[in-house]
Amino acid sequence: MKGKRRKDYAAHRDKGKTDRYGKKYAWIAFFEMYGLQFDKGELQDHCESRPSDVDIDPSFPEAEKVFQPNFADIFGSAPTALREWLANGPTPDYSGYLQPAEIDRVPGPWVLLQGFIEEAAKTDSRRVFSFLRGIVVNRSSVSRVLKIFNSIEYPGNHAIPEPMEDHYTFAGEISWSQQFAAGLRDASGNAARDTREAFDYHDGKEWVKGIEIEVPVYRFAWESYHSELNQVSGVHVPAPSLLKSLGLSNRKGEWDFYDPSGRIATLYREFKESDETIRSHLLYVRADLMAEYLGDEFDLLWLVWGERNLHFKEMASLRSDIQDAFQGHRHIHKFSGKWAR
Repeated sequence: MKGKRRKDYAAHRDKGKTDRYGKKYAWIAFFEMYGLQFDKGELQDHCESRPSDVDIDPSFPEAEKVFQPNFADIFGSAPTALREWLANGPTPDYSGYLQPAEIDRVPGPWVLLQGFIEEAAKTDSRRVFSFLRGIVVNRSSVSRVLKIFNSIEYPGNHAIPEPMEDHYTFAGEISWSQQFAAGLRDASGNAARDTREAFDYHDGKEWVKGIEIEVPVYRFAWESYHSELNQVSGVHVPAPSLLKSLGLSNRKGEWDFYDPSGRIATLYREFKESDETIRSHLLYVRADLMAEYLGDEFDLLWLVWGERNLHFKEMASLRSDIQDAFQGHRHIHKFSGKWAR
């Protein structure tokens, strides 16, 4: 605890602190020498092209745009008894946000690539969160993917692969730089599809092979604690293969991307109520562009799942009393579907 208090104190003490000129020039020399030695191959093989000490993103991206979704009230007609809410509460209906004709007054039509929504009752501790995952699947595997997803009790624990992420890529380097999503590029720097296995599992002896899917989303995970000047982080963007294939680029630090004709191609929106009864983020791509990317060989599936739960304080204090409500994963809700283009 002493170590934690010391770290918290240091973070508070240094917040907004202005460094002396000598220290700033020392950092300039450090980054210059790091780059020179890296280019000469004089650093160890495990060193990255950009060190973890990087503190400023010189592209200074804009804050995420805000959009207020109009969700139906899931709590008004739902059980208020906590055990009943957990075990037999409703499944939230977000189907209207999977392929909307318009989002944030921007005409589409659009298709959802990635989303997260958490809602909380205003007068009690009931909560529900949902992951809205878009995945790309070979048409021959569609029915199998949907069958497995609908049959498993708990689709968490990375059963559906999570988007990869970058911690030191500058926002302005998306999508053109080889620094962006370097793990999804070949030796020439060309972007590759993020194909991985979903629903693989360990049977106690070995890993059982799952189904190959493509994750069409990437996460900008800049470590915002490095500097008060760069606080934007955790933004989801289209995966590099999708950006490259469709020729998409961003502008002026925005998180929306544009096609070669200058028309808006993707939308990323976040929202958070002041009383924290709603939190959400949603990433969309224009439907005609997604159809072009999929071609005749692939389909876009939506795997939506989440949990009915309670505020963490009440969950902790009542856990032993309501344990039976979690048996058989009755608090889990699921929905799946295929984009009918």
